[in-house]
Amino acid sequence: MAEDQEQEAAHHHQERPPVGVARHRRTADLRRLPALDLPVHHRLPRGRLRRGFHRLGHAAGRQLRRPNPGPVRAVHDRRHHPRALVLVPGRSGDRHPHGLRVDLLLRIQGEDGRAARLSSILGGGSQKRPTPSASLPVPGGPVFFSLYPTDPPDVRDAVVAAARDHSQEHAVFTSLHIPEAQRLTAFVDDLRDLHKREGLTFCADISPVTLQRLGLGLEDLGQLRDAGVRWVRIDFGFAPDEIARIALTGGFRVAVNASTVTDAELDALSGVDLVGWHNFYPRPETGLTTEFVAAQNALFAQRGRDVFVFLPGERTFRAPLHLGLPMLEEHRHRNAYVTYLHLADAFPTAHRVFAEGVPHPQHLAWIEHFEATGEVTVPLTGITPAASTLLEGTWRVRIEQTGVSERLEGTRGLTPPTEWINADYRERGSLQMDLDSYGRYAGEVHLMLRDAPLDPRQARIADIAAPYRGVVDRLRLTRTVRFVTAP
Repeated sequence: MAEDQEQEAAHHHQERPPVGVARHRRTADLRRLPALDLPVHHRLPRGRLRRGFHRLGHAAGRQLRRPNPGPVRAVHDRRHHPRALVLVPGRSGDRHPHGLRVDLLLRIQGEDGRAARLSSILGGGSQKRPTPSASLPVPGGPVFFSLYPTDPPDVRDAVVAAARDHSQEHAVFTSLHIPEAQRLTAFVDDLRDLHKREGLTFCADISPVTLQRLGLGLEDLGQLRDAGVRWVRIDFGFAPDEIARIALTGGFRVAVNASTVTDAELDALSGVDLVGWHNFYPRPETGLTTEFVAAQNALFAQRGRDVFVFLPGERTFRAPLHLGLPMLEEHRHRNAYVTYLHLADAFPTAHRVFAEGVPHPQHLAWIEHFEATGEVTVPLTGITPAASTLLEGTWRVRIEQTGVSERLEGTRGLTPPTEWINADYRERGSLQMDLDSYGRYAGEVHLMLRDAPLDPRQARIADIAAPYRGVVDRLRLTRTVRFVTAP
């Protein structure tokens, strides 16, 4: 059987330092690029990217000394690596059902994922496209934070610092039509000061109420650019022709309400450079379902448009209800790290936005680590000596799915414990190690996906910390994990 012939030693854990691709494909040591992704920036024409990968694929086959490597082509694997193209053999029979070859040759990562950089890596300039009124950040990552007129000074200061230090575009979402907001004109003055002093730019949520309270007409909205507003999100109340006028006269990038827009409305706005931006829902039991958001996102994907999604706060909550601002109802009251990974899994190409305040520093660090490396951080508790090795380096989840547990590559052969304390059953989120009585399987580590009866040939060696138990469902985001001691 294939499992009997597997070469576990080849996958044994080791910490692999990030490796950037060389400046020219002929000088790249492709053997040193084992598990990295190349982000696909939306401004780089995919045809050139594919042609460049085709050339790199031939070089990869030669350097890896594969017999008769033949043509190697790039495949856009939307499920496992949604922002990357992966190299696979040219023969369609070698493809995994999800589009990713099981023993793929390599994945290559640029230094920053920007269009200009990728263009130079692939050997030449890219085709020109019209430059929109505001650039988009690379999909994924905490690129936006949110600031509101109702935020107290300490929350405002924290958001400004987070946007300055952690946002790719120093960009902040805000709202200019909150019913409870007072002194809206003064708040716009505050935005202007932040724009000039901190370099922040804003996406402002607007409606006809905004025009009324600020004393502006449609043609006057361009005055908000002086306050750093580069995007406007149309919440409600404007007809398609009015939205087109806002984009044209104000020079704004337009976001439409992705939670309520219809197919016909998007068709009517086909001439407008727009993206989709979902709602959040302050009142409990009004948030959306994952299935509904996926269906709405499909409307934008069919048109090649980007989508932005919200995750709620976990430390401070916006007035007046102070009950969180989730897009998905199931995210209400959950911690930001778990909800972030869920969004990354459910909507992998969407841009994620913190709807209120800033997350715990540890959670933000884990999120940034995931975006930079693709490694899912798994916080552990109850770590026994047999599990201490897991805290060293990174580990890969095996490609096979059992529905009961996720197995770690390279753990078979680790030293099983001689003493252990089991729970009443093998709980979901627990780490179980095969004992010597399992023979050649001894030492293999299983992360339990669901509760299962005790197995006398397995021992509990650690648990995913309770607040992060949901991470066990996200281990296949990239199949690369690192274990840390829970805070």
